[in-house]
Amino acid sequence: MTRAQAARAALVVALAATVASTFLPWVRTGTRERNSYQLIAAARRLHVLEGTLERLAAPGWFFVPFLAALSVLALATGRPRLASGLGVAVGAGAVGLVIAVRAEPLTPLCGQQVTACVAAFTMVVSILLAALEWRR
Repeated sequence: MTRAQAARAALVVALAATVASTFLPWVRTGTRERNSYQLIAAARRLHVLEGTLERLAAPGWFFVPFLAALSVLALATGRPRLASGLGVAVGAGAVGLVIAVRAEPLTPLCGQQVTACVAAFTMVVSILLAALEWRR
């Protein structure tokens, strides 16, 4: 197995782990644990999202699994550079949401930490794959 093949396999695993981690419990609100999607939906229902960027980014979060799937599809069709770019976008979006949620006065749960770690790993693997493919 070459380094590029290993990086491709690692990217698939990292993307799957990033998407899976978004379904872990992220915060506790009252007596209920919420994953990232439930948290965004609740924030939108309660009109908590104030800025334009927040209102635009919230619906975008629901596209993270779609972007991850597109990245895997790009790998399967022989477009590793596109897959790398999408992988960076998925990882950056996930880390960005974790940072935004951590700034709020909510009780953090394991999902935030797991998502931050695997999303950062996704970005690193994506950049590594891009570098390996660039040399070809």
